Formats: sequence, structure tokens, C-alpha cells
Amino acid sequence: MLQIFRNTLDALFNTRGEYIKSILGEPETWFDTDKFSEFNLASADILKFIKYSSEATLPPLLGDNYFLKPFIPNFLQSVLFMEQGSIWEVDNQMPEKFEHEKWFFINGVVTNEDLAEANAKYLIHLFHRPITILHNPTNGIFLDLMQSAVGKKGYTNIKFANFVLPTIRKALAEKDKAVIISHSQGTLITSTILDLLIEEKNPHLGKLEIYAFANCAEEMSHAPIQNPNQKPHIESFSNEHDIVAKLGALHPYREERGIVIDGEHFIKKDAWGHFLNIHYLKDFAQGKYIHENNPEIKSRLFGYLEGKTDIG
Repeated sequence: MLQIFRNTLDALFNTRGEYIKSILGEPETWFDTDKFSEFNLASADILKFIKYSSEATLPPLLGDNYFLKPFIPNFLQSVLFMEQGSIWEVDNQMPEKFEHEKWFFINGVVTNEDLAEANAKYLIHLFHRPITILHNPTNGIFLDLMQSAVGKKGYTNIKFANFVLPTIRKALAEKDKAVIISHSQGTLITSTILDLLIEEKNPHLGKLEIYAFANCAEEMSHAPIQNPNQKPHIESFSNEHDIVAKLGALHPYREERGIVIDGEHFIKKDAWGHFLNIHYLKDFAQGKYIHENNPEIKSRLFGYLEGKTDIG
């Protein structure tokens, strides 16, 4: 717990007091006309915006009290009660050539079902693959941030990882490739999933590809795997001033704090903002993330844009 507290303080001090800008990004991104921007999504449907605002700001006041839930109107349930994790596929009308692949998305903090689906639709637009959402529901911004600060060993993250593990395990066994794209708190869950697969000695780990945006895990390692052909492929993407990424892949003192993130790390210099669509994916699609050590190293995920399969 002391290490978690220390890592959080490091991230806070390193952000120079620009905490709101670190999350919400530069003001010009708030008015970006991109139809996938989270800011445009907020203004497009006022009822969804009100629902999202309530779920994002209020903690689940009644917890998981299933006795009371049948007596509460549906539109209030997601606000008053702690929601359960869910799994669903978005847009399965994709080319059959991708039937041998399975792509997953695990959302970040303060993400309700509507926002998770908007994230998944942008991923579909970029990669031309169907996306299965592994939705970790929001419990309000304060509880979500606490869960992220506690790290991947937190009860909520472990519980959700075990919930989706059978789905990941099935994809690894049946498909040639299983891809997990995760964001923010979702990277903690992804790291826990990786740990569980390694612990059970899953024979198909070489098929796994992990792409972590704003990776805040203190550890995402395939080091225990001896066979290099069985190591999953891992890439992390960070905006230089994203305070959440500074809890993990972008931590200013990774070696001193024992933070271990395997794989390749790509950074957009002098970039602000934490939202997946407008602050990460839009610039990712334009090739603006550069390898932190060697600009000649290219992202494998970038090679999948527009339905491509050539990873170079």
C-alpha cells in the first residue's frame, strides 16, 4: 500500500499542478468536430448526457442491494446500484477474413455502457474488425480513481478479471489471434488477466496481443514465460502529460519504484488528455506516437489500421 501511495504522489508532483488539463486535454479538443469525440458525444444526446453525468459523478448509493432493485425504475438503477460487468459484441457485420481473430475492448475509468460502445465503434471504424466489449462499469469518478490508484491487486479489478477470463481463454483456444485493447483502468484488468493466464500455464499465450492506452498498471510482464514463442505481444501508448499513464508506463521513476511494463512503449510528446477517442485514437491513427527509445520501431497495432493484416 505504501508503494501505491508513493507512486500516486510521484504522478501528482510530476504533472505540475495541471491536473484538469492532464485529463480533459487542451481546450481546443473540447470543441473538435470529430464525430467520435467524447465531447461531441456528450452534446449529441441530452438524455444520454444526463444519464452519463449522473453515473460518472455519483457513487452507487445502494451498493449491490438486489432486494431493492426490482422496485426502482430502470433509468435510476445504473445510478443507485453498483452495476455488474457485462460482455457484448458491437457490429459483427465485418469481413469474414477476420473470423480467425477475436478483438476485445476493456474500458477505462468513468465509462458507462454508452461511452464504452462509442469507444468500440471508433475502434471498429479504425481497424475494420468486430469488437467485443468487456465492460467494467463505472462506480462514479471518485471510486473509479481509487480503484485505479490501488492498482491491479484491488478487489474490483481482480473480480472483473476473473469474470471475463473464460471469454479470453475461449478465444485463445479457438482463434489464431486474440487482441485486447484496453484503456486506463482497463489496463490494470488486462494486467491481471495476463497474470492469471500465466499462472494457469495457458498453452495459447503466444496468440495474445495486448495494446494498452494510458497504461497505469504497475506491472504488465511476460517475464515468467520461458519460451519466447509463447510470450504475448505487448504495446503501451502514452500522452506525455497524462497523469493516469504516469501511474504506470509513463511513471517518472519506473526502475526505482519497481514498475515493470514489458513490450514496446510509444509516446506522443507534449500531449495532454486522457480520453480514449479524442486524445488517443485520433492521433494514433495519424501515426503521432513514437517509440520512446528507438523511432525506427513501429507499432504492430498501427499496421492493422483500415483492416490491414500486414504487420511488417
